[in-house]
Amino acid sequence: MNKNKYSEIALCAVDQLQENENIKPPDAWDKAAFIFYPKSEAARKKSCPRSSFLGLCEKGLVCGVRPGSYLEKGREENKKDAIKGLELLRQNCSLSKISERELWKKISQKTYNHQMHVVFALFKAGYLT
Repeated sequence: MNKNKYSEIALCAVDQLQENENIKPPDAWDKAAFIFYPKSEAARKKSCPRSSFLGLCEKGLVCGVRPGSYLEKGREENKKDAIKGLELLRQNCSLSKISERELWKKISQKTYNHQMHVVFALFKAGYLT
C-alpha cells in the first residue's frame, strides 16, 4: 500500500468515529482532512476520496459506523467504485499486494483520484466489516 494523505485521513476519521459515537462520518472526515491539509481547502474538500469513505460508511461497511445517509447528491459513483474495490479485495486477497492504481484499473477507465487509497487503507487496517 502506498500511503498518502487520503489513506491517513480515512484511518484518522475511523479512529474519531470509534472514539466518539456522537460524531457523524462527514464531520469525522472533515476534521481528519483539516489535520492533514490545514492550509489547503481544495485538498480537504477533494470529493472522490471523501465520497468513497462516506459511501463505505453509508453501507455499514466501516467497523463501528451505523449505515446511514452521508453522501451529497451526485456522489454515488465513488460509493459504487469503493464497494467494487472492496469486493475485489475480498474475492482475491492477492490483490492486496498490487497498487491502488492497479486495483482502480480493474474497476474503472475513469481518471484515478485516490478512491482506492481509502479502500486499501481501511481494508489493511481491518476497519472494514
